Amino acid sequence: MIPTDTTTGHGYTPSWRKDDPKAPRYFFRAASVIERAQMEAELSGEHAAGRVFPFEMVAAFRSGLQVLLADDPAIDTLLELVEAEAGGKTLGEEDRQTLIQARAVLAQHWPAYRELVAQQERRKEIAPIVVFRRFCIGWHNVDATFILGKDKAIPEAVLAQIDPMEMIGAGNFGYGLLYGSAADRDFQQPLPSDAAPSTSPSDKSMEDGSLMASDGPTIPGSNYLDGSGALSTSGS
Repeated sequence: MIPTDTTTGHGYTPSWRKDDPKAPRYFFRAASVIERAQMEAELSGEHAAGRVFPFEMVAAFRSGLQVLLADDPAIDTLLELVEAEAGGKTLGEEDRQTLIQARAVLAQHWPAYRELVAQQERRKEIAPIVVFRRFCIGWHNVDATFILGKDKAIPEAVLAQIDPMEMIGAGNFGYGLLYGSAADRDFQQPLPSDAAPSTSPSDKSMEDGSLMASDGPTIPGSNYLDGSGALSTSGS
């Protein structure tokens, strides 16, 4: 369930520092419906990092295969694999590698698919930072002074003092909090996430809460773009 309390702090400690007695702890609040929409608008507009839905990736992948491999006998098999994967079927390792290699070719040679992959990557990198600056409400054991700018967000100068990996991990935690989940479906977390959130007081001095691409082979069976394409594991 998405939290409705937008003032209570939820604490996050980087999992890779959980045994460190001086580990940093970051606190986040949930967002209102309007605040979530404003965050998404910033990502989509200013950063060109809006959501990329699975059906968009599948559609671009399918259309690219149909154009680039139109005369190739492997096209029917590839389209069957696309449909099977999109339907939730677990593929064997050989079939999975076939799709990975097909994505590599399309990411290089099919503009519609390439742009979706690029947008997905932008979101993965930028969204945690946007969440951090908008919804982080304090921290412990961090060598930076917590302040908010006139826009009620953390200034760039303060963000520059935060460890980048900690900021990404904390931002991913905050994003999950905004949508009522510890995991984000739109971008992968760079490091293991911690336990589900609980609560703690919500100011700067708050106490801890109780919660805690290389060249690849051609698509098997295809003669198209022999030896080209950077290996990509982006979803279809």
